[in-house]
Amino acid sequence: MGLSREPGGALVGPDVRELVGRINAELHDRSIRFPRPAYGQSVLDHVWEERPHLQSALREWLTGIPSPHDEGSGRAAQALTGLAIRQREASLVCAAAEQWARNPASRRELAVGTLTEASLSEQIGRDVRRQLYEWARSAGAAESTHLAVAAVCVGQLARAYPQIALTRLRHLAVRQNTIVQESVFEGMAGLVQDRTLRRSVLSEVHDWVGGQEPRRSAGLRAFLRLARPEENSEITILSGTDERDWDLLAGLWRGALRDHTPDGVAKAAGAVASGWLEAAVQKQALRESVLEVLARTCQSSIDMATIADFAYSRAETSGNAASRREIAAELVRRAWDRYLLMAGQHHPDVGPS
Repeated sequence: MGLSREPGGALVGPDVRELVGRINAELHDRSIRFPRPAYGQSVLDHVWEERPHLQSALREWLTGIPSPHDEGSGRAAQALTGLAIRQREASLVCAAAEQWARNPASRRELAVGTLTEASLSEQIGRDVRRQLYEWARSAGAAESTHLAVAAVCVGQLARAYPQIALTRLRHLAVRQNTIVQESVFEGMAGLVQDRTLRRSVLSEVHDWVGGQEPRRSAGLRAFLRLARPEENSEITILSGTDERDWDLLAGLWRGALRDHTPDGVAKAAGAVASGWLEAAVQKQALRESVLEVLARTCQSSIDMATIADFAYSRAETSGNAASRREIAAELVRRAWDRYLLMAGQHHPDVGPS
C-alpha cells in the first residue's frame, strides 16, 4: 500500500508486543484485542472515511480474512458486513459474498449469512435485494452464486419480504441447472412448513404453472416436490387447509396430471397422487381433504380415466389393501359426480342421473 517501513533490518525496531502496547491493545494467543468497546469498528470506519485510497486494499483484506479452518471467520464476516452497512456500501458485501460462495460449504454459509443480514438492513437492504434479483435473472452467474441466492431467499428474507423472495426464486427455477432447481424446490418445501407463507408459496407456483415454458415445467416440478408426502405420511401443503384452498390445489394437480410434454411430469404426478391416497389410509384426518382435492381435478372424461388409473394403482401392495381400495372407490365416485356436474354446466341437456 506504499506505507513507510521501520528503518533497519528485519530484527530492528519494536516487536509486536510493543506495537500492540502503543495502541492500548492486548495480545492474546496471536490475536489483538481492544478493551475499549467498538474500537475495532471505529478504526475501520475512520480508515475507510479518512483514507479513501486504502479502500481497495481494505476490501481485499476483509474479503480474504475468513477461512474454512478459522474459528474467527464469523467475526471477520460480521466486521465486513457491519462496515458495509455503516458506510452504505452494498457492493462491499455483494462482492465478498460472491467470492465466498465459490469456496467450500463453510465459506458459502458465510456468504448466505452476510447477504441475509445485509438484505434486511435499512441502510443497504434495497441495493442488496436488487443485486440478488440481478444474479437470479443472469444465466451467466456462477452456479455457486445462484445457490447462495436461493439459500438467502428461502430464509429470513422470505419471512420479511415474501413476494420479493419468491420473485427471485421464480427466476432461479428456470435456470438450466438441475442442482440450482433442486435447491429452489427443496427450499420452497421448507417454506410451506410455515403456515403464514404456505398460501403465498402455492399461489406463486400456481402462477408458474399457468405461464409459458420453461416456467410452466418448473412450476409443475416444484408442485410435485411440495405435494410429496413426508416419511410419516404427513402432507404438509394440506395441513390446516379448508375449502378455500382446495380449488387452488386442485388446479395444480390438474396441470400436473394432464402434462404430456416429452419430459413431462404426468407419470411422477400419478405416483405422488397415489401416495396421497396411501397417506389418507394411514392418517384418517387427511381423508376428506385428500379425496376432495383430487376429485376436484376432474373436468373431462380424460381426467376421469387418469383418476381411475392412479386411484387403483398400488392398491394391492398397500399395507391395508382393503382400506386402500375403499378410498380409491370413493375417489372415483366423487370424481364421477364432479364430471357429471361439469358436463351439466357446459351442456344444459346433460345432468346428473
